[in-house]
Amino acid sequence: MATIFYRNLRLLILTILLILFVGLSSFQLLPRMEDPELLSRVATITTFWPGTNAERVESLITEKLEDKLQDIEEIKNLESVSQRGLSLITVELEDSVKEVDPIWSQVRGKLNDAQVNLPKEATEPEFEELKIKAYAMLIGLTWEADNEPNYAILRRRAKMLEDELRSISGTEEAELRGEPDEEILVEINPITLSSLGLTPQQVAQTIDESDAKVASGQLRNLENELLLEVDTELDSLERIKQIPLQSSISSQITRVGDIALVSKGIKQPPSDIAIR
Repeated sequence: MATIFYRNLRLLILTILLILFVGLSSFQLLPRMEDPELLSRVATITTFWPGTNAERVESLITEKLEDKLQDIEEIKNLESVSQRGLSLITVELEDSVKEVDPIWSQVRGKLNDAQVNLPKEATEPEFEELKIKAYAMLIGLTWEADNEPNYAILRRRAKMLEDELRSISGTEEAELRGEPDEEILVEINPITLSSLGLTPQQVAQTIDESDAKVASGQLRNLENELLLEVDTELDSLERIKQIPLQSSISSQITRVGDIALVSKGIKQPPSDIAIR
């Protein structure tokens, strides 16, 4: 075999060129296993219309946007959710679509065309492509000391590591997952609570109703329905301590801080997990 290539120089050059061509073609066609390029065929369209009921959002925003998007043949599926003051549409492209950027450009163009027919009070439709990425590295932090884990320290160290990884040249994104949640504990003396004729459930309900995330009323007219909220957001321990409690035995008014110990800490995980 070697003698054939030695005597025929043209055949040798042709064979080398053929091997190079096949190698380069295979390199371009084979996916990169370490950092594969994944196509994102899903996007969301979010439109806000504050104070409007779900029926009007559906008819005046969601349906108009869907009518425009249905003209794009490459769209496989449209799913929508219309809630009070919110329209959310999920767009999924056909699996056969290999170049998604031109299709997303068409979607943006359709949204611009439909915007002139939307209510003036509604916001501009927000288009967001759901990126699909492969993680290059997963890092887990564990507590190796003999004492009980201090999740506050772990959380702080994890955020420091996240910032350091972001600063490395070539890093596109660093995301922190599984960080422990903070919680506020209200520890009540049961004897003191019983003397006021109150139960833990009543105290919890009073605290919950004092949170600004709970609407205190509604303002309605022929076209809109607005939610009213009181500026009493529980953004500090002191505000929780100042929440008034009325005794069911007498007309005495007591503050939460007078009968309970209010503190902030890390929410303990409900169970143990194993990482392999």
